[in-house]
Amino acid sequence: MDPSLLAKLLAAAIRLTELPALEMAAMPQFVAMSGEQLTKEICPLRPGACQTLIALYEPSKKRIVYRDTLNLKTPKDQSFVFHEIVHVLQYAQRGDAIFENCRAMMASEGQAYRAQDRFLGESGEEFRVGAVFRFMRCEDSENPATPFGR
Repeated sequence: MDPSLLAKLLAAAIRLTELPALEMAAMPQFVAMSGEQLTKEICPLRPGACQTLIALYEPSKKRIVYRDTLNLKTPKDQSFVFHEIVHVLQYAQRGDAIFENCRAMMASEGQAYRAQDRFLGESGEEFRVGAVFRFMRCEDSENPATPFGR
């Protein structure tokens, strides 16, 4: 990841979410992966789940993985990494509480999608994300399962 791009995305994520700042040295590793690598490492038990995966923050491994097909020179593709940086900031502030239950996960995703859309808008992009997310609901607020399917 280009350090100047990372600095730009981190500054935008802090500004657009108003989450506490994080030093560049505290940022996770950024790893570009092919679709095949994503399936093998991230979704070995559910290969179909990785077909639409573009980027993912893994706090336990202190890394953000993203598809190697992203063109990080374009705001649209940068926005997917930006979204994961928002999760990094959320995790730095609240830790595992962002995964505590479905409602907590929905709140974290909602904040990341709203910030991503603002980032895209400021970049002059008409593309928006998270439209389907607006229609998702938690079956049971106490259920720690992800709202994105089982």
